Amino acid sequence: MKRTSGAFGATGLAQWLEARGIKRLAVVGASVNHCVSSTLRAGYDAGFTMAVLRDGVFGFDLPRIDTEGMIAADVVLEVVLASLGRELVQVISAATLEAWTTQGAATE
Repeated sequence: MKRTSGAFGATGLAQWLEARGIKRLAVVGASVNHCVSSTLRAGYDAGFTMAVLRDGVFGFDLPRIDTEGMIAADVVLEVVLASLGRELVQVISAATLEAWTTQGAATE
């Protein structure tokens, strides 16, 4: 059962995947700037090759910290994906998922 912000925290997921030889993970889900980001970062830190499906995640508007108003959900999504995609994960689409899952399988 997930009790943390990401799928890896206190769940045993990393060990379960490793025991089955799974090394590549594609993540989808709600709240790209919360649970999805936490899962992607933790998976990367655990040594997995991570991807996020751009068309399989979304975010919510966020209240600004120092001023009134909101940061639009589409801006939140773009910033989070750009941050993750430059350093930790591959940003892919559902249309390219099958090709991504087999890419590099022979060398991993």
